[in-house]
Amino acid sequence: KGSGARPCGRVGGIDSVVNIARGKPITLVAQPVHRYRAEGPSTLIDGSLASLDFLDGKWLGFRGNDLEAVIDLEEVRDIKGVEVRFLRNQTSGIFLPEKLTIAASSDSIHFTVIHEASIDNTTQDLGIIAKELGFTGTAEARYLHVMARGIGNCPDWHPGRNEPGWLFV
Repeated sequence: KGSGARPCGRVGGIDSVVNIARGKPITLVAQPVHRYRAEGPSTLIDGSLASLDFLDGKWLGFRGNDLEAVIDLEEVRDIKGVEVRFLRNQTSGIFLPEKLTIAASSDSIHFTVIHEASIDNTTQDLGIIAKELGFTGTAEARYLHVMARGIGNCPDWHPGRNEPGWLFV
């Protein structure tokens, strides 16, 4: 979770980030699964970092849907980075996204891709990690469109093969 973020250490014992999107309007195309919805879409931009425990109430969990979020910064801003935190806990069927795309716009109609990355999900590493992925650079935008494509079905080597995998953001 996080957007336009830069680490600032621990605040009040909770990992957090400085975030120009905090408190701004955010919409999701598809909603997370009810039991993994944290505080709703604003969880993605509240500046609080989720732990390695997918039950900590700070993750949005998607199953069968990708993440597609649009953040309205309410005015054109200088963007120095956009970071999104994902959880990988393959034992529980939670995989990193296959692809992350971040686009910027000043009018919410014409978006320019400012970052695109494919993530190698072929590892059978059962270690639990939280991984920040995103854009570092400069851009100007009022709107940020963040898209993370989930793995689809669990891979053949996984006990849940042919069942939808999870995407936790």
